[in-house]
Amino acid sequence: MPMPLEFVITAENAKHVAFVSKPNGESLARLLRAKDGTTTVELSNGEIWGISHKIDNEVRPFSLKIERLGNDQARISLPEKESRREEETRKVILKVKEHMFSYKGNMYMIGNVPEGKSYRDLFSGRKYISRLVNFPFSDPSDVDVEWKNRLRRIRGIPMGEISGIGIGGHRVELRGELEEIGLPVAVSTYILYTTGSVHPSKSGGFEKNSGKEPVPSPAN
Repeated sequence: MPMPLEFVITAENAKHVAFVSKPNGESLARLLRAKDGTTTVELSNGEIWGISHKIDNEVRPFSLKIERLGNDQARISLPEKESRREEETRKVILKVKEHMFSYKGNMYMIGNVPEGKSYRDLFSGRKYISRLVNFPFSDPSDVDVEWKNRLRRIRGIPMGEISGIGIGGHRVELRGELEEIGLPVAVSTYILYTTGSVHPSKSGGFEKNSGKEPVPSPAN
């Protein structure tokens, strides 16, 4: 059965700019990577997100955080004395720590080999997003070393697929239960897989790579 949500992300014209759209071409967002290494996401509705690789005050493998920074139109119209409110609008939309993120009490893992799939499938360049069943943690920051070492053996329920890594377009398909956070999940997988590094250098941009994971899995 086809998955209801699908996103396509492509880098065009300049390696520091990438575009997020639906398969029908409808534009959803634009990713901008500045020379200082910071990345922002400009949504078609004017909302702006910021990307940080610092989680719990440290940089971790295959980790990032997406925060809502505000709305560009709102910032233009606000009086100067009210500009302080911008910081109050900052909100964490999605936190990925060492492949894992949580949503509505469930834990999900990017790059997991789900039930019914073989490790050989990973060599095709296709990656999976799985829901971890009966996982004893609901926040990736709380997962201890013992459970991190078990992750390679855990088979989750497939909730999404990532393809096109290292080719012309990065395609993310998601099941309905991730609908509300579909766009930030798609953006996260693109940044983590296609920049060639979990924490790209300041001169790095959105470049195609071989499709291999840039960092070891949490079990390492």
